[in-house]
This record gives sequence, structure tokens and C-alpha cells, in this order.
Amino acid sequence: MRPPASQDRQIGQVRLASRVLLITDPSYAAAHVDAVVAVVSGALGPLFAVQLRDKGASAGDLRMRAVALRALTRAGGASFIVNGSPELAAEVGADGVHLPGFAQDPSILGRARAIVGPSGTLYVPVHTRHEVLLARDGGADALLVSPIFDSPGKGPARGVAALAEARALAPLSIYALGGIDASHVAACHRAGADGVAIIRALLDAPDPVATARALISPWTRTAQPSP
Repeated sequence: MRPPASQDRQIGQVRLASRVLLITDPSYAAAHVDAVVAVVSGALGPLFAVQLRDKGASAGDLRMRAVALRALTRAGGASFIVNGSPELAAEVGADGVHLPGFAQDPSILGRARAIVGPSGTLYVPVHTRHEVLLARDGGADALLVSPIFDSPGKGPARGVAALAEARALAPLSIYALGGIDASHVAACHRAGADGVAIIRALLDAPDPVATARALISPWTRTAQPSP
């Protein structure tokens, strides 16, 4: 099922409710990841999403992690996304799938849509203007624009101007990825991002719930009605 749409979306546009997207990292113990996911899902509900990414895992281990994270996110009302496998996403009832290879083979979007169905959300990474246009025209729902800030091994930072460009080109959900922490989120929000995608900022946090609330703060302040 597609994650809940934001209340201010325009007709015909896909804008998702989640403001913080946690991408899992297999270098962290599964028990630690599960604990973070459980408490943040409970605190943020639909404002939180989790993407399972473990490229080195066996099919059996990946399925086991997917089942566990699907249960934790569902219990808290958060969204769950599987990296790279529409088949596994459909099998475990994930809300969507992230497609890292789409720029090399844009037809993967159509094949994934056929597997996850019309309500499944298709996330793709974008690093250039051309990839934003490919994603928009190919049927993607959400873009992870990167690298916005300095991030080890990810190439030169593109800055928040990349978010503004993506927002101007694509009426889709846009997430900032790359070197994100709480000090950056206001700039990402001003540039048009719908949320942020993070790893260490949340998994290394001594208080994950407080950190998550700081990460979503520009969007929740905007959503509050005027007195």
C-alpha cells in the first residue's frame, strides 16, 4: 500500500507523508537498527520511513530482515521500503521499492510497477538533471537527490541547488541524501525537499527520537496552523 499522502498535495502529484527516511546499514548490528526503528516509528508514525539496504546479504537473510522491519514499521505506522528487489517488496507487503539501477536501465521502473502494483511507491536515486527527467517521465514516485552535502565516497557535494532544480522539474516527493544532519534540514526544506534520507545521523544518535524530531522540525513547523 502506498504511504499516506501529505494533506497539501496537488491533484495528480505524488507527495508522500514521510519526512525522514532511514536507510539501513549492515555495519550496524541488527538489534541496534531494530531498536532505533521501533522507537522512532512509534514516535513519528507516518512521518518516518525505513529502507532496507544490504547488498551483501543472502536472499534468506535479506528476507528475514525484511519481515522483521516490516513488522516494526507497521506497528508504529511508518513506511517500509526494500532496496533493489520489487519481488521481495511485494512478498513482505512493503510500501515501496528503491531502484538503484534505474539510470542505466529506465525500463526497470515499468517492470517494478508491474510487480508492486499501482499502490506501491517507486523510489529512485538521482544525481543529475537528466536522471530527474528520466525518473519523472518513467513513472517514479520519489527521488533521492544526492549528494547534497559532503559524504564519504559519494563525489562532490551538489548543494541544495540540486534540490531546487529537482523540485522545479518533477512534481514528485524529493528527499535530500548525503551528509545530512539536523543542522542542514532547514536549508533542505527551503530548497523544496519533502524530507531527508539519512543513515548515521539517526543510527549514531544517543537519543534517536529527539534526533528524528529535530530532523523533521522544518516540515512540522510549516504544517502547524496559525493561531
